[in-house]
Amino acid sequence: AQPQYQPYTPAVRREKIEGPGYTYIEAGAARVDVDLYEVNESGNGGYLRGSMAITDDLYLFGGYDRVAKSWGADVEHAKITIDQAEIGFGASIPLGSPRVNFISELSLLRLGGKLDYKSRGYSDYLYAGKLMVGIRARPVSNLELWAKAGYLRVDDNLLIDDSAVGNVGIQYRFTPTWGVVGEAEFYEDVRFYRLGV
Repeated sequence: AQPQYQPYTPAVRREKIEGPGYTYIEAGAARVDVDLYEVNESGNGGYLRGSMAITDDLYLFGGYDRVAKSWGADVEHAKITIDQAEIGFGASIPLGSPRVNFISELSLLRLGGKLDYKSRGYSDYLYAGKLMVGIRARPVSNLELWAKAGYLRVDDNLLIDDSAVGNVGIQYRFTPTWGVVGEAEFYEDVRFYRLGV
């Protein structure tokens, strides 16, 4: 018997049919918990992220998180803002099925902080590199799951050290275009939580 001809399916179309998605835009609410130097605080804000498949196996991604926390007593008022910008590229390899991929990602981060106190502002930032490896899967057509682990290498500074990183997430699709996303990202002293569409 002659083998059946299988037409080539572009990466973006294949994602819609069966595999994990690497082309998306999402936005939503963000929260950060900081446990550093005996300080345990949290702040709320928002995030925006996107990714684009450029070949069957490679994709570009980027994102921005911004959270803030305010304190006030009488006429004294202070506000701390933390932001994280990230840009990078990733590679995916199917693991025996188009529904399960091994992924590796390399990215550059800009971590910033700003303190507003008594009508004056103090701000600083630093750069870091992040390498992540993990699994991204689409067990059923409307559900995606991922888990990644890696390492964050930070520029020399007096506040933050290099850190192990973990990331877990879930996406539930209502339609082929719209869905809800939940994600948690863990550094040694900082935890980001995201909920978006």
